[in-house]
Amino acid sequence: MYLQCILEGDSLNCLNLNCSISDSIMQILDIKSFGSIVTDISTTSAVLITEIDKQAQILLHTSMANKSIEDIQVNKIRQFKVPSKSGITGTTLCPNGDIIFVDYGDGQRLLIMDNMGNFRREILISPIQPYGVTSLVDRSVAVSSWKNEDIHVVDIDSGTITAHIRGDFCGDLTRIQNTLLCGTQSNEVKAIDLRDNSISSLVSDIAIDSETYLATSSDNIFVTNSSNNTVTCCKMNGERVWQYTDQSIVEIPLGVTVDKYKNVYVASYGKGSVVLITSDGKKARTILKNDGPYSVNFDQNQNNLLVTCCNGDAFLYNISYD
Repeated sequence: MYLQCILEGDSLNCLNLNCSISDSIMQILDIKSFGSIVTDISTTSAVLITEIDKQAQILLHTSMANKSIEDIQVNKIRQFKVPSKSGITGTTLCPNGDIIFVDYGDGQRLLIMDNMGNFRREILISPIQPYGVTSLVDRSVAVSSWKNEDIHVVDIDSGTITAHIRGDFCGDLTRIQNTLLCGTQSNEVKAIDLRDNSISSLVSDIAIDSETYLATSSDNIFVTNSSNNTVTCCKMNGERVWQYTDQSIVEIPLGVTVDKYKNVYVASYGKGSVVLITSDGKKARTILKNDGPYSVNFDQNQNNLLVTCCNGDAFLYNISYD
C-alpha cells in the first residue's frame, strides 16, 4: 500500500531543469537577464509490480531448460486427514489458501480446510452428489455431479447453489480464466463461458469416462482416462499433441495437474503412485508412492504438490528443481 500511495502522489515525478542562454551574452553590460530556468514535470517511469503480476508471469516459464526430471526433488511438508464419510474424489486450492475437498457418495458435501490441515466447516449439497470441484475467481466453486451430469456453482460463504448448468458432463472439471472445462458423455471436452453459461465444444473425439480428470497449462489441455489407461495432451484448438500409454508406469490414471514448467503430475491409482510426465510426453518417472491417490493439485506460487487419497489421507509436498 505504501508503494501504491507513492505512485499515486507526485513524489516520484521527474524534474527536468531546462536552461536557455541569451543571445545577447556578448553585450553583457546591456542585458537585464542571463536566461531563464523552467521546471518541466513529467510522470514517473517507475513501475510497481504487484503480486498478481508476478503470478501472471508464471506462464512465461515454459521449459526446464537444461534440467532433467531426474533432478526434481520431492520433500514432504505435512500430512493430514480429511474427515470424509465416503471418499474424496475432488480437490481445489482457493485463492485465500483454503482447500476444498469433495466428499463423494454418502458424504454428499464439500469440506473446507486450511492449508495446515485444520478443518473449518462443511457445505451440504446432498441433491447434487458431487464428484469434482474447481475454484472460481470470486468466493464460489464449480462442482460437477455424478448423479445428474450437470454443473453447479456454489457460494462458499452461504453454501447455496447460485447457478445450474445443464449438460452431459462427467468426471472432474477445471477452470482457465472465465471458462470452465469439463468432459462429457459424448467424448468431448466442452467449454462453459462463466459470463453467460454458454457451452461450446473445445476438443472432440477424445476418450472420456466417468472418472476423467482435466488440467490446463497456458496452451494445452491434459485429459486422463482410467478405463483405457491414457493421459492425453491436446492444444486448445483440439489438436492432439501426445498421448502417454505405458501401463507399467501409469495404471488407472485419475487426478492430473501441471507445474510452471508444464510437467504433468498424474495420480496413478492402479499403481498406488504419483507419476511425473515431461511436457513433451516422452519421459515419465514415479516420484511418490501413496495408497489410493485420487486427486492432485499443484500450487505454482509455492511449488507445492497436494496429493489426496480416496480414504482422506492428504499429503503436501514441496517440489524443487535444483
